Amino acid sequence: MIRFDARAPAVLLVCLAMPALQACEEEEIFTVPAAQTQNDVFSQRDAGQVDVLWVVDNSRSMAEEQDRLAGRFLDFFRQLTESKVDFHIGVITTDADGEAGALREYTGNAVNGCAANCRYISPAICEDVGRETTTCTTRIEAVFRNLITVGTDGANYERGLLAASKALGRHVDADGNFLPAPDANAGFLRDNADLYLIFVSDEDDNSHGSDAYWASRYYYRLFEGMKGAGNENKVTVSAIVGDPKSPDEIASDAVCDQWRQTGERSGIDFRVGPSNSALGCTDTSEPDRPAQARVGSKYLEVSCNSGGVFASICEDDYSSTLDRLGANAAGLRRFFKLSRRDEVDLGCDATLGTSDDPMIACGDRTAEEHGLSVCVRAVDINDTSGELKIVPQDRSQGWTFEPASGAVRFNGAFVPAPGSEVEIAYRLKTSFSNCP
Repeated sequence: MIRFDARAPAVLLVCLAMPALQACEEEEIFTVPAAQTQNDVFSQRDAGQVDVLWVVDNSRSMAEEQDRLAGRFLDFFRQLTESKVDFHIGVITTDADGEAGALREYTGNAVNGCAANCRYISPAICEDVGRETTTCTTRIEAVFRNLITVGTDGANYERGLLAASKALGRHVDADGNFLPAPDANAGFLRDNADLYLIFVSDEDDNSHGSDAYWASRYYYRLFEGMKGAGNENKVTVSAIVGDPKSPDEIASDAVCDQWRQTGERSGIDFRVGPSNSALGCTDTSEPDRPAQARVGSKYLEVSCNSGGVFASICEDDYSSTLDRLGANAAGLRRFFKLSRRDEVDLGCDATLGTSDDPMIACGDRTAEEHGLSVCVRAVDINDTSGELKIVPQDRSQGWTFEPASGAVRFNGAFVPAPGSEVEIAYRLKTSFSNCP
């Protein structure tokens, strides 16, 4: 929900200059736009349920990547904890024949809520100690590390999309009927939960050979329909895969934006070369033996279609990637595009927080006290009062403004509470400017 509010322009009476000692003989009326304030009000989503399925490449080249995922998983889990969602987290491999979509089995020491042979992580693992305790995070990390270390003995012909369809009970037989999910997956999927798929591979998908257009379109539609007509937005696909490199070295986080700018919704070929084995980014985490990942073209297209997160598998540190994945999986919004984003007055230098910004009042603070041209008020997820409070412009404890997208992004520890409202007021540019 977005509400709009603007002040009416002021009318200025101007007396034309006349020769000395003569009174004004006439007046002209000019309409001078007053500084306008725009108020946008957004609704945060309610906390709910999410079933997270990790699909991890278990071929010979994936040992380092599995270690990085295990070592930084708490960045992902922290977002689920802060959002207070009810989660299930399971892991399968890209070996669609050998393991056929069966959830990995926990083989470590028994912990509360996940005895030996359990197949997925749930809040039950922490119900006796609380989700925000050190004991909880220690348990979660140990179980996930065990599940995500899928080994490197799997098939070198990776078919993650097919494996996921088998795990979800969406693989079809020769007559077009859905085959049931493996018995080992019982209880993982819930009818009312959102579904979040994360594919991790340094190769492209081979579920249907080299036809990237057909395969990505087919699996996108297959996953999108998991929750029934009208609930397509309850399914999201993300990917940590090899990213395409052009002569201009396209940044990883701009891949989906570049894809959307083409105007197409399906069939975009992310490949740089003539085949789906095109070389992409280079993983330098092991300097003595750098490895080059293949472009994950099919995973990328399914991810971009569904509005998920894309990250390069060649990153040396997965902390920021897993943080973004966790926020995306939790379903709570951290990114709010302003309704009149092209009109925000950021002063002559177009940068928020500099001395030439027009200032705006915020809550009980005057314009001079607030000192910014954007006023953000929200309820923090850990604030039990439920009162709207001024949120500081701060990268770790508040928000930042992104001029390119015209959006306010909540960063780090601050997450707007489920079911709350977020108010963002800002100055608009006028047609009168003193800028050079």
